[in-house]
Amino acid sequence: MPTGSERLVLAACDELAGHGSGFILASVIAGKTGMGPGAVQVCLRGLDRDGFIDLVPLDNGDLAASVTPKGRQELAKDEGDVRRPIPKPTEPSPIKVVPKGLKSFDKDEAELFIKLLPDYEGEAKLPNSIAFWKAGIEGRDADRGFRIGVIYGPSGSGKSSFVKAGLLPRLGDHITAIYLQSTAGETEARLLGGLRKRCPDLPESLRLAEALAALHDGNGLPQGKKILLILDQFEQLLVAWNGDRDAEWVSALQCCDGERVQALLLMRDEYLPATISLLEELGRDFKFDTDRNARRYDAFTRGHAREILVAYGRGSKQIQANPSPEQERFLKAALEGLQSYGRYLPVRLALFAQVFQERSWTRKELELVGGVEGIVVRFLEETFESQYADPRYRRHQKAVQSVLKALLPEGVTDIKGHKRSYGELLEVSEYAARPERFEDLISILDGELHLVTPTNTEGEDDGPPRPGESSYQLTHEFVVPSIQDWLTRRQQETRRGRAELRLSQLTARQNWMDNPFVPAGTMELLLIKWHTRHSVLNPNERRFLEDSFKPFSLAIAFSSKIQNIAIKSVFYAFHGVRIAIVLVVAAFTVLYIADRYLHFLPRK
Repeated sequence: MPTGSERLVLAACDELAGHGSGFILASVIAGKTGMGPGAVQVCLRGLDRDGFIDLVPLDNGDLAASVTPKGRQELAKDEGDVRRPIPKPTEPSPIKVVPKGLKSFDKDEAELFIKLLPDYEGEAKLPNSIAFWKAGIEGRDADRGFRIGVIYGPSGSGKSSFVKAGLLPRLGDHITAIYLQSTAGETEARLLGGLRKRCPDLPESLRLAEALAALHDGNGLPQGKKILLILDQFEQLLVAWNGDRDAEWVSALQCCDGERVQALLLMRDEYLPATISLLEELGRDFKFDTDRNARRYDAFTRGHAREILVAYGRGSKQIQANPSPEQERFLKAALEGLQSYGRYLPVRLALFAQVFQERSWTRKELELVGGVEGIVVRFLEETFESQYADPRYRRHQKAVQSVLKALLPEGVTDIKGHKRSYGELLEVSEYAARPERFEDLISILDGELHLVTPTNTEGEDDGPPRPGESSYQLTHEFVVPSIQDWLTRRQQETRRGRAELRLSQLTARQNWMDNPFVPAGTMELLLIKWHTRHSVLNPNERRFLEDSFKPFSLAIAFSSKIQNIAIKSVFYAFHGVRIAIVLVVAAFTVLYIADRYLHFLPRK
């Protein structure tokens, strides 16, 4: 069954051919329908695959199409053999979007998501941003497609949603996609697990690169099928990469031929130069080309950001069909605060709408919450600390802080942090004795607030996570600085928190300086050791404390053992004085009681 866009192209081709069997150029059909040439070619390939047209590629890159009898029968359906007129593109109707915070869109919201794209022009026309990738992926000719594609853009621009809800649901059935969020150290195993699940005929003994090479040679995959590897958060691999050309994932990328195996890399734009260098090392066939295998997915313009906010307002039932004058002033003030260098990140718009989901969209309400700045910190405070917060959320406040801290990256960076196993987070949360509470905590952080996301270990990117088998990481880099800020504020309120902060600073300083000297005194280290919990420390912090209490490290810290002994002596003397004071007070108390007793005895 052709889609709306494909039916438009099919009807135009049939009309231009005079309802005969003549061939019509794709460029001519594009002029007739008003669609872009790339979108028309994508539709023609889909119609050719379903047998509605005959398609002939031309040397100049154009296509010639002729409607088949099956195509004419399709056009005549439900019309009593009367020719179906070419449908006119319809204006997009006002849309409503229910705020969902940090959660990305997925395949179940494909029809809604496409209407949120800046280049959406109605149901009759596929947005060019999707048509570009659809054409490059579905094409069976490697010379016109690509081996490795790159989607880059700022953090929070919606790259993951674009792929999951915009692109993947609109690919042909001959494309088998494996979508993964990259994590250092485990991406290869998860990719191999995904390949084995979708290509069960692959030999069990093959490693990742060998399995992809087998697919390239025609083994394990039916003729006409193609594997598409999608590596989201590709910067996770780049950050951990030491430049080894023999790394398993690098060898896997080299096996992409564009005909049976393709790869699509999603990354933040600051990691684009490193990616371009990597592609150049792989060979000229992997060359970075914005006209063929690379596109920037940018943040929204002000006009489109306003449309999205209005859609969120309708979804929250705060705005009717059109905003009122007061709501227009609210939108203007909100957009002023949400912008970054004249652009608007979709994730910030979504989180802002989440915070205002149950608030009136007025400037007075905006002022009451303190404006737009620090919206993530305010979201965390209202969710877990406010007296109006859900009591179910509030009781997990300390456990939430411990879990989020364990998932943060080390040092000053906004890359998503560690991937922690279910068991590690269970221990960190201090819910080991009450696992049902931990289950509730994970359901809040993952299923309800979408602050964390599961990463299954066997390459299965679909299906619910299984307790004890999944690992978790933060949903988005966008939240990293705000979570760090929120946790720092909370930690400064307690001795334990201040000790943990100081330990993090010392560890980061020693790692940055690559210095074996311990940058702290013994007394400070003792206090840190006393107040911190071993379960919440990351490996570097644990190693730092262990090394700090080695005799060699203490000697270096104080330059001599005498100083160390002297400090210990002062420490013990201090406790001795305390004991002496207690004994003296006790003695005077006994004497006082005895004196009073003797005073009341009868005199002879």
